[in-house]
Amino acid sequence: MRERGRNLIRCGAAFAVSCCLLAGNVFPAAADTSVSGATMRLSSREGTVNVSGKGGKAVASFDNMRLQSGYNLETEAASYAGLALDDVKAVKMDELSKGEIRKKGKQLELLLSEGSLLCDVTAPLKGEESLSIRTSTMITGIRGTVVYAEVVDSNTSRVCVLEGQVLVRPVNPVEGDRNGQYIEKGRQALIIGPDRMERKGEIQTLPLTEADIAPYVLWEIHENEELARRLREAGWDVDWMIENAERLLREEEDKNSQWAE
Repeated sequence: MRERGRNLIRCGAAFAVSCCLLAGNVFPAAADTSVSGATMRLSSREGTVNVSGKGGKAVASFDNMRLQSGYNLETEAASYAGLALDDVKAVKMDELSKGEIRKKGKQLELLLSEGSLLCDVTAPLKGEESLSIRTSTMITGIRGTVVYAEVVDSNTSRVCVLEGQVLVRPVNPVEGDRNGQYIEKGRQALIIGPDRMERKGEIQTLPLTEADIAPYVLWEIHENEELARRLREAGWDVDWMIENAERLLREEEDKNSQWAE
């Protein structure tokens, strides 16, 4: 797995990930009707977004292409991908990220192996359909929340909740998914994988402040009036987010561009 060139957690604060400054608005106003998780599409691209099928064979990418189960997406530096369920934008993939689309029956899963994903599924899924994010250490369902997940390293993941709550379950490679913990708005969780002796994972929670939020997420809030409105109503200092989004994004993007070179 590639090193992302970022430090692990500093006490009481989160580290940031980045996305390109010119990234467009990924999440529009909430839809009035339910959407189908059966169809996930590549709704938008910025920079270089690579798509491959099973076996790693490259697939030509284009806006609004249907993403099949087993497809892999990878964003390069200063690049991002927007994903949609039906026509409702739902996911923004950060730069230097890698994920796989998995679908089994009515269950849709995004397996994140590198980088970060921002999710905002504002319309309910139909029937028994579900959308989850999985990493090597955890799985969490996405329903009516604003949340982003990040791979810190091969044994640590991070989940940050901006609106609503999510159930985070540690993943044990021997025993499978374990009982989880609800993470509320304004909290972040570090999910550390099982060690070789005890074979159990650990969830650590910390407060999430505006200054902890990843720059690419701040920029999305800067660009999306509807998302900004909802987060303001949820109690966040959206004015601070908008005021500082560009500066923090430029700093993070410059750092990651230098590392990628």
